[in-house]
Amino acid sequence: MDSLMAFIFTYRGTLFPLAFIPPVVLASEQHTLLHYLIGFILVVLGLTLRIVGVRRIGGRARVHSAGARHLMTSGIYGRVRNPLYEGNMLAAGGLTALYFSMWSVPLVLLLLVALYTIIARHEERCLELQMGDTYIKYLQEVPRWFFRLKPYDGSSAPDPITPWSVVFKREKFFIFTCTGLTLFSPLWHFYLSQLSFLKMPIPSKYPVLIPTAAIVLISILLFLKIAARLQRKRGSWLKIDRVTDSKNLPV
Repeated sequence: MDSLMAFIFTYRGTLFPLAFIPPVVLASEQHTLLHYLIGFILVVLGLTLRIVGVRRIGGRARVHSAGARHLMTSGIYGRVRNPLYEGNMLAAGGLTALYFSMWSVPLVLLLLVALYTIIARHEERCLELQMGDTYIKYLQEVPRWFFRLKPYDGSSAPDPITPWSVVFKREKFFIFTCTGLTLFSPLWHFYLSQLSFLKMPIPSKYPVLIPTAAIVLISILLFLKIAARLQRKRGSWLKIDRVTDSKNLPV
């Protein structure tokens, strides 16, 4: 079980796109201004959480093994344990509202909560083994998903702040993808409405296999990208790191 959770953590980016398959397969609905408004708000909230979290955690945002050199407790990490995962979930929910149906949004969020709960529990276990009572106290005080109103006052090593230029460079793909898809959504629905008016088949629904296959292909390409990186770095794409103590810190 530990090996499976470590594998899921390492390849978590590969599993994220698969959450969009259910809203693609399920029937869509007529889009209104409410769809765009809610979708835009959720995407902006997701981007904000992700960027603010990366500004605090820096390069640890995209690692393939759980663990840390010191416990991050300042800024947003003093209010919630997983702002990056929450940012991803909110952005995904926003894109679901923009492109599919409103009732698909809770479904996508539930799927991602389940995925990220598995990932977070593996990460928490590794950090607990690595840091002991210090991290246990943090777990007890700071929620996994819900925000704590009062900042956490636990002691930790000084937390560095990543420069904005570095943050935007590291997150440029996430920012560009969310922004581009948000701006493109009205054009996409206008295109579909024109096809419907001309009595032509709508490619987003007929057949459903086309967008589904595209999502699966994206996941496969992401998997191959991560596997190639691990192959170069560790000598094997199957070699999964499991942090068990402070002597086995991730690079």
